[in-house]
Amino acid sequence: DRTDEQKKRFCRALGAINQWYVNEHTPVIVFDVDMPGVDSGHSNLRPYHQRGWCQFECRASGLIKNSRCFWSLKGYEAHGSPGKFVDATKAATTGVLRKPPMPPPEFAEMLREGVRTGEIAFTAGADLDKVIQQYELAFARAFSDTEVLLFGYLGWSDDEFKQLAAALAYAKSNDLLKKTTVVSIVGNKHSEKGKRAVNEAIAGLKITLKDW
Repeated sequence: DRTDEQKKRFCRALGAINQWYVNEHTPVIVFDVDMPGVDSGHSNLRPYHQRGWCQFECRASGLIKNSRCFWSLKGYEAHGSPGKFVDATKAATTGVLRKPPMPPPEFAEMLREGVRTGEIAFTAGADLDKVIQQYELAFARAFSDTEVLLFGYLGWSDDEFKQLAAALAYAKSNDLLKKTTVVSIVGNKHSEKGKRAVNEAIAGLKITLKDW
């Protein structure tokens, strides 16, 4: 059992947990590998993306994370689990499709619907509202504190750019992009249609869109 002081510390830490995941230079390893079978003895075999807290951790980490700090365990294993750090970094970050930022209302809707249908679960049901709040805080921090938003070389197509545009439009409507001067989309798989969607989302702001 925790002491009263430990409980207070835990609550303070939980209230700021978004800061660790959203920081662009904090390394995050996504445990997105297939779960072991029932014979493994593990009590929780629910896949990574069907876990509520994991949805938050992955989505918050993908908001503005430096691509070298966003690691996929599945990608690492798929490339042979190399032992040298340089090779391990390349393996864990190559080919990992980081999802575009999701506006907080859409994230909340996704989680609530997932919980309703049983596709997403929390060990403690009360965590649903906590996670929704933490994602909203993470999103606000990411888009209000960052001067250069880097979304380059992520393999995104026009579909992902449509989602990115929606996130930027939400950030703009909530006055979160005051510090942002550059949005970089270099090296993706989008067409002029995708680029136009992003341009329209940040129209009227003093932000340069870099695509070269």
